[in-house]
Amino acid sequence: MRWKCNDCRDYDLCQVCKSNNKHNHTPSHSFLAIPYPRNHVLGSTRTHGPAHTQAQRTQGAVYHQAQCDFCESIIKGMRHKCINCPDFDLCDSCIALAATQHPDHTFMQIAKPGHPEIKMQSMY
Repeated sequence: MRWKCNDCRDYDLCQVCKSNNKHNHTPSHSFLAIPYPRNHVLGSTRTHGPAHTQAQRTQGAVYHQAQCDFCESIIKGMRHKCINCPDFDLCDSCIALAATQHPDHTFMQIAKPGHPEIKMQSMY
């Protein structure tokens, strides 16, 4: 489960931090529970946050230097980059949630890390 702050533009918590109350976020803010997609599989060695070993990264899988903003996993395979936001990426498993959880934004597919090179500037 991912927990999105209803009051802040870009603040999320993982289940572990929410359950253990291990965050310094404003206590008066409420959170929306966002379940992981049905067929999403977190790495078997993952207990909290990105935890892929170097051996896992070199077994032929393509890993991006980006973390999925929904499930918080390191993006493996196709990366879906929001072109409307300066820093918002989704993995293949979570892109199906974009229509309801990140509506009216356009995503660009990136198959290989660094191709194409993306440099976005915040307009805020």
